[in-house]
Amino acid sequence: MNSQNNRAIAISISEQVKEIVQTLYTPPNDWPQIFQMFQGLHQTPPTAWQLNDHYYVVADYPTVQHVLRSDDFSSNRVRGIFKQSNTDPAAYEQLIQGFENWILFKDGESHTLLRRCTNQAFSRQMLDIMLPMMEECVDFLLSPFLAQPKPVTFDLIKEVAFPLPMLVIAKALGAKAEDALYLKQLSDRLTRVFFANITSAILTDAEQALFASRDYFLHLINQHRQQPQDNLLGALLSLQATHPTITDQCMADNCSMLLLAGHETTTSTIGNLFYFLDEQKLLCAVLQNSALFNPAIEETLRYSCPVQSIRRIAIKSVTLHQYHLQPGDCIEVLLGAACRDPNMFEQPNQFKLDRQHNKHLAFGYGRHLCSGAQLSRLEMHVVLNHLDSHSISVDRQQAKWRQQDTLVGLESLPITIQ
Repeated sequence: MNSQNNRAIAISISEQVKEIVQTLYTPPNDWPQIFQMFQGLHQTPPTAWQLNDHYYVVADYPTVQHVLRSDDFSSNRVRGIFKQSNTDPAAYEQLIQGFENWILFKDGESHTLLRRCTNQAFSRQMLDIMLPMMEECVDFLLSPFLAQPKPVTFDLIKEVAFPLPMLVIAKALGAKAEDALYLKQLSDRLTRVFFANITSAILTDAEQALFASRDYFLHLINQHRQQPQDNLLGALLSLQATHPTITDQCMADNCSMLLLAGHETTTSTIGNLFYFLDEQKLLCAVLQNSALFNPAIEETLRYSCPVQSIRRIAIKSVTLHQYHLQPGDCIEVLLGAACRDPNMFEQPNQFKLDRQHNKHLAFGYGRHLCSGAQLSRLEMHVVLNHLDSHSISVDRQQAKWRQQDTLVGLESLPITIQ
């Protein structure tokens, strides 16, 4: 009887997993509902499921960690995405190669070389150099509202969370501030390939965006070589000089990737930070005590993991729990569920500023841990620091969540400075 009950539970949870994955990739997303659905995934180990012949899902913290750090799985899923479309991948080979230049999709030695460059470019020393520029950017965005008679209401996402990381990365790469929005628009056109039903029109537009972005950054690279600057691009180029196998084209394509990657998590988490702190009635306490800034940022990252799911591809025959995967099989890695694993986090569905153990996976794990994680954290810290002497109310009733696959973030969040 127990075996029959266990089998029934396993089937029930498997159906729940299918529903979760379908919901993640079918906006509009009801995030509170999805977070609640995660609870059921951890009831019966192992938390890995096979949804079809070549597609698996993992959700518990140890298994997610294992998949992200293992050399048995690749992050290069570009060609698989194109194969699933109704288009001819061969017609877009230049676009595919452009994406495969991104460190996000590299493995092995080529990834190691680029990773070494980005890690050193985002070093503590470089962040210290960038900090005054970040503070200037935050001041530039907030000062028009802070100077007005109080109370003053504005959209935190539109006025601060969206433009800030875009400005910071663009300026750190030596781009003109007025070009930041143009560069972000190019990045958005590129990433539609990963968050839309692929059509030939989307691919053609993405290819044009790739060429435009590449040309822009190749021009910047040439400028920096003639007039070196002490900024992020300068650091990347100085490291490239010791690794001649990294081409200028590869470096230019990764500049575009940095603009994208440096934007999504930071924009989402700034909005989520204010939304969930207000929901928990903790916003005032945090703004009045800078010692709570870091715990608030880390708990927001765990609680509302901005990228809920990523994919990995098996590159060899490998056993994962009770399953035997073959090369080419896809694994859906539920980062958001792993960040709510009760075996790793005490009371995982509660927002706790005093959480003692918070090794969340919001920035990934292993060799693909986000190189710009500390930059993102620093930007959030600077925003809180600029608002710490003010009384702020958040209109959560008017908040609008973004409707984009697997990404937890707000499109609009009105706040009022009293």
